[in-house]
Amino acid sequence: MAPGPFFGQTPALADNGTGGFCITYFLQPAASAAAASTVTNSFNGVVANLHRQSYSNCQQGSQTGRGPGGAAPPPPPPPSAVAASYWSAHGQELLAVPKPYIAPGYALTGLPGYLETGVPVAQQFSGSTPLGSLSIAAHGTFVVDWGDGQTATFTTPGGPWPTGTVTHTWDNVGSYHVSVTEDWTATWSLGGQQGTLAALHTRGAIPAFQARQLESIRNR
Repeated sequence: MAPGPFFGQTPALADNGTGGFCITYFLQPAASAAAASTVTNSFNGVVANLHRQSYSNCQQGSQTGRGPGGAAPPPPPPPSAVAASYWSAHGQELLAVPKPYIAPGYALTGLPGYLETGVPVAQQFSGSTPLGSLSIAAHGTFVVDWGDGQTATFTTPGGPWPTGTVTHTWDNVGSYHVSVTEDWTATWSLGGQQGTLAALHTRGAIPAFQARQLESIRNR
């Protein structure tokens, strides 16, 4: 599904119900995930200063329902929009990036090379949102471009010889750009609801990977 809409978080002091104040957050619509992050990040110093003054975050449900200056805050977005916004804004930085390696650093033509992607196929993380704690479970599949015109898709992260399952055989001696793309999809859970998230991608490569010819030595 398409991500959005996007919302930044604006802090304000609210009645904590015991005669004091706590920090609450109101949502400010933004045109993109980057703009939403800019809004939220612009108040990091304000929030840090309030924490230094011993103000703590309000408990869920303790907000006054009014925004800064007494204005009513915008209505809360549905959990699906919050999850999509968080995934779009932060998923790329949280997901593992492939670090491909083929031991011992080169391949021999006519024999399979065993690729190790260096990343997991599953990740779980959580984040704090105005609607509560967001849980995300991401799962990846690997698309490998072997650099010789062939590509293949794998559901395992690969491993070393002889048990690795991500393998390829180069027929010709040469230098190849081997690239690995992990396509991540995810499910989310927030506020008693759940759903799926659009794919994100992380990439890694082995530039100038060498396929060499096995040479036999004959004793006379």
